[in-house]
Amino acid sequence: MFIITVLYVCINLAYFTVLDPEMVGSGATAVVFGKLTMGHWSICIPIFVALCCFGGINGSIFTSSRLFYIGACEGHLPSIMGMINTKSLTPTPSIIVIGSLSAVYMVTEDVFLLINYVNFVYFLSMGLAITGLVVLRFQQPRMERPLKLPLIIPITAAFLCFGTGIISFVISPIESGIGLGMVLTSVPVYLLAIKAKKPTCLNKVYGIVTVFLQCITNCVIEEIELPFE
Repeated sequence: MFIITVLYVCINLAYFTVLDPEMVGSGATAVVFGKLTMGHWSICIPIFVALCCFGGINGSIFTSSRLFYIGACEGHLPSIMGMINTKSLTPTPSIIVIGSLSAVYMVTEDVFLLINYVNFVYFLSMGLAITGLVVLRFQQPRMERPLKLPLIIPITAAFLCFGTGIISFVISPIESGIGLGMVLTSVPVYLLAIKAKKPTCLNKVYGIVTVFLQCITNCVIEEIELPFE
């Protein structure tokens, strides 16, 4: 993370050193910078940008699908999303749902408006999640952790997330409010579809649909081996 931060700052310093203020504000700053400094090799800039985007999307698919998977295992989402493929051992149903939602999001013409919808809620949730980790460090200090970092790192990350979320809300309060409202719409859906006791006939239909989707995606519930004391 430190190396990435240093590289990011150095790249931005290079932009401001080579380019005029008007060029820095253009939509393709890296391409303009490449044409001025690299000549014919500037074609590498958009290629590397595309590869970076592909890597970012690939990592996002892995992380987001696991979030859906864990949510289903905890009973917050339909059980089919808490199952994994028998061959690839990946949460195929969750990946399909994420891909479908991404396709729906791409319908919008203004991508930056969509980003403004998500920014405030995303950084707020990230800050709350990191804060929860800090609280657990004090409440359960002896808990086994695969990765343990100095407390200053998660505390700093939490402050940065909350700060970024607050800035997003101040800059775009309407869009941030709409994004928060979209997230809050999941509360009644959770209470009615997951938490509330459903009729027997609805449970049967739910079971039939779940089995049907299992057959299509070739997924089963993951078996977890608990350590013996």
